[in-house]
Amino acid sequence: MKKLLLSLGFVVGSLFNATAQWSVIASGTTADFDDIHFIDPLNGFCGGGFNYTYKTVDGGTTWTATTSQGFRDYTFVNSTQAFGASIVGQSMGKTVNGGATWTMLTPPTSNSLWGVAATSSTTAYFVGTGGVLWKTINGGTSFTVKNSGTSNLITDVIFTSATTGFIAAQSTGVRRTMDAGTTWSTVTSPAGLTTEMCFVNSSVGFVVGSSGLISKTSDGGTTWTVQTTNSTSYLQSIHFYDVNTGIAVGSAGTILYTNNGGTNWYSLTSGVTGMLTDVHMTSATTAVVVGEDGVILKNSNIFVGIEEHELAATEINVFPNPVADKLTVNSTHDIHSVEVFDITGKSVYASGKLNTKEHSADLSKLKSGNYSVSVSTSAGTATKNIIK
Repeated sequence: MKKLLLSLGFVVGSLFNATAQWSVIASGTTADFDDIHFIDPLNGFCGGGFNYTYKTVDGGTTWTATTSQGFRDYTFVNSTQAFGASIVGQSMGKTVNGGATWTMLTPPTSNSLWGVAATSSTTAYFVGTGGVLWKTINGGTSFTVKNSGTSNLITDVIFTSATTGFIAAQSTGVRRTMDAGTTWSTVTSPAGLTTEMCFVNSSVGFVVGSSGLISKTSDGGTTWTVQTTNSTSYLQSIHFYDVNTGIAVGSAGTILYTNNGGTNWYSLTSGVTGMLTDVHMTSATTAVVVGEDGVILKNSNIFVGIEEHELAATEINVFPNPVADKLTVNSTHDIHSVEVFDITGKSVYASGKLNTKEHSADLSKLKSGNYSVSVSTSAGTATKNIIK
């Protein structure tokens, strides 16, 4: 009988396997998708620079074309208001009715746009070729040209607050503003071509790029550390559901998964061979991926596990999962500590110092939701996602 166990950080990724396959979702188009964004677990949008805008109301199982207007990137302020960025000739737009219709905006120049980020219903930033960076503070009625500090293609822009934001310049790395886009400076970022960023909160963020590049910051973008992915794919997108659980996608159908904040990345079989361009996780176990040729993939049971016999020397059990009140952790090695974190990374339970083979954690006071458990043993540290 197989038993799902914790994935130890020092176990090689090749031992891991996905317990569910990715389903191919009918999109009704063979045009390339560039972006996908969910407002909530059920309602989302996807589209491309040479594609329509599509909407789902059932978590990505079915999609309907809402308009012939296509965008490379979307940023939603709320369920009804959003901005879109795309190619020359249809480079920027906004919606105030949840994507049913889009109003095109007049750009300062004819540069092709690659990214957009909004900090309010009136303030948004657009980036693209030639290092262009445009800002509006009146909902797109007019734009101010900002100096990004680079003439390189800017592939992505993201803001973690009204004043702090980041841009990914394809060949010159990550740049940061702390004054709402007035000035930008280079931060210690990884070498290589960068494509997209994801921030889980104001401190923890990730950037992906060429040759399997994934780099992480834990100090608000001041410093970045390259993670080991064992991949050479050109990664196009990354999205994290919480500080531990994330997915990156890229060339040749590549899907990489982590359940410990990127300490380990594991390859999942997508079933396709084309470029995958964007991903959005709607829960700790559910993600929707889009790519070239109209590809949409969905997985509602993402989990990485190991068979018991493969961890004979380093076995750890965490049960039950889902948990109601008491969570039990046992191991063939001495357990030194058990700590539980919520989806924001906040510690909600800590055992203190232990020296035991089994520990019971009282989680009765925790609200229903997704959590991660960190277990430190004499053989190493392990993490596991649980549901309450």
